[in-house]
Amino acid sequence: MDGNDRWRSRRWRIVQGATAMVLNAIYEEDFLGFSYGFRPGRGQHDALDALVVGITSTKVNWILDADIQSFFDTVSQEWLIRFVEHRIGDPRIIRLIQKWLSVRPRRSRVIRVG
Repeated sequence: MDGNDRWRSRRWRIVQGATAMVLNAIYEEDFLGFSYGFRPGRGQHDALDALVVGITSTKVNWILDADIQSFFDTVSQEWLIRFVEHRIGDPRIIRLIQKWLSVRPRRSRVIRVG
């Protein structure tokens, strides 16, 4: 990767970070207080602390833990964009998200020595 590629990559990371900040600000109000997955300032330890408080202070009949395997690999991108368009009115942001969704991650190169 030469200097131009590194600069281009750095610029994209900055744009992605800024877009994520805007999207987080817009969608944060929709999350319930006990939602912890992939939210800024909330991690798995916070979720476990809340769980301990919840089950020791209230009668609990059941606890549900769900993890949707490969969700973003299988979700309909058309549906996802339509969902985002309901809240995001700027077509430039929609185009950026479409561009990011269409990019396949690079496979890292493994260099074997010996």
